Amino acid sequence: MKMIPEERLNELLSILLPYGYSKKGNRYTGVSPYMDDLENIISIVANDEKWSGVFNIIKEVEDDEGDEKHLLGYYKGIMKLIAPELYSSSCMFEGGYNVLDFYWAPEKITNNRFPVSVSIIKQL
Repeated sequence: MKMIPEERLNELLSILLPYGYSKKGNRYTGVSPYMDDLENIISIVANDEKWSGVFNIIKEVEDDEGDEKHLLGYYKGIMKLIAPELYSSSCMFEGGYNVLDFYWAPEKITNNRFPVSVSIIKQL
């Protein structure tokens, strides 16, 4: 399996888990911002050959206030913007299915990305 370079992985983690995270092996867990004033606790498993995807987003707690269908679109939309090189064909994020698997995207999909770039501005 082709791994995500460490620098690129750190960029994705800083966007999806901006408040920090705990790390155990290849699993990163923290609070992720969500729509309006809601927050989610998610885990990200990356570069782990035991998992099917190269990058996996796991919803850790039930979403009491938000809609899980919106949560699916939210994370898939963010990933399309910040990581167009990764792709998920998952169509459910509800009913006990709490993982979005992302794989390396084929060229056909990466050619259909938004024409923007994302960069981190480090504050002093």
